[in-house]
Order: sequence, then structure tokens, then C-alpha cells
Amino acid sequence: MAAGGPANPAHKLASRLDSFDGPTVWHEFTPLAKEFGAVNLGQGFPDWQAPVFLKEAGKRAIEEDHNQYTRSAGHPSLVQELSKWYSRVLDREIDAMSEVGGSARCCAA
Repeated sequence: MAAGGPANPAHKLASRLDSFDGPTVWHEFTPLAKEFGAVNLGQGFPDWQAPVFLKEAGKRAIEEDHNQYTRSAGHPSLVQELSKWYSRVLDREIDAMSEVGGSARCCAA
């Protein structure tokens, strides 16, 4: 709400977005991870040194200009492999780019 009065109604979010202001899974998991001493990899909280091979792989990726996000529906090589597998399992041709999607995390799915 803006100071001195209500927010401009023209800037009001659609009501279908109301639930996005509520708690997320991380509101529950982060305190639980702390309480039980669990490793919370979901939010990038590990507190140890990365292995050398991982650091080297990261450096190589940057030097070779592999520095862009993949398409939001999944990396092409991943969805192509998934489409091959599901084509066999479902006994029909599955188009990798239009019928298969991948996500890096549950919140994006």
C-alpha cells in the first residue's frame, strides 16, 4: 500500500495470484533442516568446499562459453532422450520439443 492512501487499483494483481504471497515449501523445510542438522541443498546452503573436479568443470564451462540458461521446458538433449524412452513405452512417437518438458526444481514444474 502506498503511503497516504490505498494502492493504485490499476496496479492490483490478478486475484489468481493471491496465493503466491503465502508460505512456500521452504518456510517449512528450512527450519526443519536446521533443527535436525540436515543438509539443505534445495536453497544452496551447503557449508563445505566444492570438490576440485567440480570447480574445474565450472571453469571449463565458463571458458567454453557455456553460460546461458537452457530453454525453460528442459535441455534439448534431455527431452530428446525422454521422448525416445516414452515413445517406446507408450508405443507411439513422442515429439521432444512439443510433448516433453523438464524442470530443474519442483517450483518450476
